[in-house]
Formats: sequence, structure tokens, C-alpha cells
Amino acid sequence: MKEIVKFIHGSYLYGTNTETSDKDYCSVLIPSVEEILESKIGLTTIEPTHEICEGKENCDHTRFDIFDFFHRAMRASPTVVEWLFIPKDKIITSCWQWEKIIEYRDSFLSKRVYQSFLGYSYSEEKAIFLQSPHMGDKRKKQFEQFGYSPKNAMNCVRLLQQGIELLDTKTITFPRTNSEFLKEIKNGIANINSIKSLIGNLRKDLQHSFEDSELPDKSNEKVCKYLCLYLITGYMTYEELFLSELYHTKGINFYNLADSKRFLIGLQ
Repeated sequence: MKEIVKFIHGSYLYGTNTETSDKDYCSVLIPSVEEILESKIGLTTIEPTHEICEGKENCDHTRFDIFDFFHRAMRASPTVVEWLFIPKDKIITSCWQWEKIIEYRDSFLSKRVYQSFLGYSYSEEKAIFLQSPHMGDKRKKQFEQFGYSPKNAMNCVRLLQQGIELLDTKTITFPRTNSEFLKEIKNGIANINSIKSLIGNLRKDLQHSFEDSELPDKSNEKVCKYLCLYLITGYMTYEELFLSELYHTKGINFYNLADSKRFLIGLQ
């Protein structure tokens, strides 16, 4: 599969990194027509791999195939829809397919942002005080020092603020304009009761942004389907593909390219 983009993600994207922060990388991969016909692309997300980068940095490199990326972006998954707004200085490599996705990124956006970001914020809030016997060393030390997880508190605030910005302005700014405040939360400096109050107020703001947002109720599924077709085959319509050599020599059509893949499940 071809890597169409690789970029820096996580704390180095948000501007909340510290001296001990790991570097996170994400990639989107696109299969060739041959790989699809040979069924080399499964229906599950490519598992993240963990590797040592530059001989010293502990890296989390997450890779998605393009079908899973479309599936998540069209449903406003907070961890993926923000990829549509990665600044150029955080992109390590990219090619024309990624530039085309960015050209059409408004087609992915919808008011689904509200439910998706709200749901993730509740998961992060629950994790603030959730202890487990299987906690890693870093999380265990946080609970010993603060009695809660400052990192989850920071993520909860960040997610709600990003959701509000996306509903209001159809974009997300990176690094975050309040990254210093987010780092205060992450480092346990901010008062936890103030954070809890802030989270409650941000949820109210998210509701107001949802009610006033100019985003459509759903993403433009038709455009996204045709875009996926084009990125893989170079053809933008059924008619063009039907007249092409791909159709006549290999019997390939839009449905065995895309409809059988997970990103289209449930869209009908």
C-alpha cells in the first residue's frame, strides 16, 4: 500500500508536549487496484505499531487504510477528523491524493461533531478518576501525586474546545491557542475543581455551538464516495470508470472498490 501522508500527532501537534513527551505519528495508506482485487485489504483497522525512532525516541505510529480513514472522518471521530486540519509544518510526507482530500475536506464535516466530541469528552472525564490494577507506571505516578489523571483532564478540556471551534468555524487550530493553559492542566497545576466546572461550562457551550452551527446534519456522502473512487482509480464518476480499461480488462467497478469496504457500511 502507498502512504499518502505521514504527520506528527499528539502533544507535539497540540503544543502540549514536554521534555518527556513521546512523539506520535499517523499515516493514511491507499491500496492499489490490484491489492483490492486480491483482497489484501481487510475490514479492520491496521494495528498501530510501536517503534524506536531516530534511535532514541519512543514513537507511536498509527496507520489507517483510506477506507477506515473515510469511515471515521465522515462520522467526525475526534481522533481522525482533526487530521483534516494538520498544519503543513507538521506534515512529514504527503502526495497528491492527500492534497485532494484536503481540497474536499468540507465534504466530511457535519453536525455529527457534537455527539462525537461530547461522547469522547465523557470517556475522558470518566478516566480522570478511574484507577486500575493494570495502570502503567506514568498513570500510577499521576494518581499517587495528584489523586487523579491530569492528562485525561487536559484531553477532556481540549476535545470540548476543539469541538466548539469546529462547529463554529469549520476548522481546528493547531497548535492549540491555549496550549500553555492545557499544559498547566496536564502538569497538575490547575485546580481540579475549577477544571470540573470548566468542563461543565464547555459542554453547555458545545450545545450552543451545535444549535447555531452552519454545518450540515450529515457529511456529503456522495462526494466522499466519488472522491474515494477517484483517489484509487483516477476516475471520478461511474461513467468514466465504466468506459475505462480498468472495467473492461479487470472487471473492476465502484462497488468492489468501495461498497464492500468498511467505510461505507451503514451509510445507505
